[in-house]
Amino acid sequence: MKLFLKYGLMLLWSIVLSVTISGCIDTSSGTIPTVDLRTSTKFVNLANLGTMNVNVDGGTVASVGYGVASDYLSLATGVRNFVFTYSTRVDTLTTALAHDSKYSVFAVYDPLNGDTIRTYNFIFERRTYPGTQTYIPQAALVRFINLSHDTTAASVSFKFIDTVAATADILQSAIGFGTATTYYQIDIANSPRFSVYNVYRDTLAARVALAEGRSSVVLFGNKQGNTLQVKVYKED
Repeated sequence: MKLFLKYGLMLLWSIVLSVTISGCIDTSSGTIPTVDLRTSTKFVNLANLGTMNVNVDGGTVASVGYGVASDYLSLATGVRNFVFTYSTRVDTLTTALAHDSKYSVFAVYDPLNGDTIRTYNFIFERRTYPGTQTYIPQAALVRFINLSHDTTAASVSFKFIDTVAATADILQSAIGFGTATTYYQIDIANSPRFSVYNVYRDTLAARVALAEGRSSVVLFGNKQGNTLQVKVYKED
C-alpha cells in the first residue's frame, strides 16, 4: 500500500511538472515579441512664416504650407523629438504621444499679433482603439478652436446652427486663445452651419456649411493685418 502511494505521488508530480513546463514561454532564442504602439498625428501650419518642415526623431515627415494641414501620419508612441523649421528659424521640443490616439499639432505664430515666440499646440481628437466609433453617421460633429492672439478677436463667440430647428442652435462665448470647445453634433438632414463673432460682434465667418463627420473649426491670424482666417480642418 505504501509502495502504491509512493509511485502514485511520483506520477502526480510528473503530470503537474509536464503541464507547468509546457505552459512556459520559450526564451531560449533570446527574442521577446514587441508590440508596435502607434499614434495618428497631423501637423497644421498656422505660423505666418511660409512653409513649415517637420522632423520627428531625425527624419523629415512633412512639409506644410501656411494655413495647410498635413495628412495624418502614423508615429511611434512615447516620447518623440520634434524639430520644426521655417527657412532659417528652427524650433525643437520633446513631448510624449499616447498610444491608440489621434492628434492635431497646431504651430501658431503671427508677428502682427505681437507674437514673439512660436507655440505648438498638441490637441487631442479621440482614441483609435479597434471598434471605436468615430462619429454618428449622417451627422456633423464639430468643435471650435481659437488660435488667434489678435486683440480684436481674443475672445470670440462660436454659434453652431441647426437651420431646421432653430431652438437647437448652440452659442458659446468668450472663447480665449488656445481654448477648444466640446464637440457639438447636429444631423446632416438639418443642414448644420456655423458662425464666428469677435468681441466687437464683427462677423468673422457667417453660416458656413458643415459636412458629415468630425471636424475642427479653427480661428487664426490677425484681423487688423488682414491675415485672420477661419478654416475647417477635417478629422474623420
